[in-house]
Amino acid sequence: MQSTQEILEWRREMDISTRAKKDAISDFVKKRNQIGKGAWVSEAGADFIAGAIEDLNAEINAANAFKDQIDAIIDKVDDPRARVVLQLRYSRGLIWPDVAEAAGFDQSYVHRLHRKALGMLDNIRQTL
Repeated sequence: MQSTQEILEWRREMDISTRAKKDAISDFVKKRNQIGKGAWVSEAGADFIAGAIEDLNAEINAANAFKDQIDAIIDKVDDPRARVVLQLRYSRGLIWPDVAEAAGFDQSYVHRLHRKALGMLDNIRQTL
């Protein structure tokens, strides 16, 4: 079983990979639109788009399944404040200042809660 930190890091990498593919498709569409409306797309271009969409859908499905696993792990944290910090950071993907603001805590307190939550998750992992 992967450590909690490894799982959370993998989720961030998955988000970055998905964004990169979306950006590639967006760039392709922008270039196509620069040619003009009604311009044809080559068979290779259509295949590229279809393949990219398939890849994105597969990654989205995998990311959603993985997010469900992360949410299930986070739900095992007993302290509701620490659980909220984990949910805001890893389920909603907020950056630390936004986590603090959304939770209504000082940023240094959010970091303490985060460390506490990671310790709880390690204890949970060891009991599995």
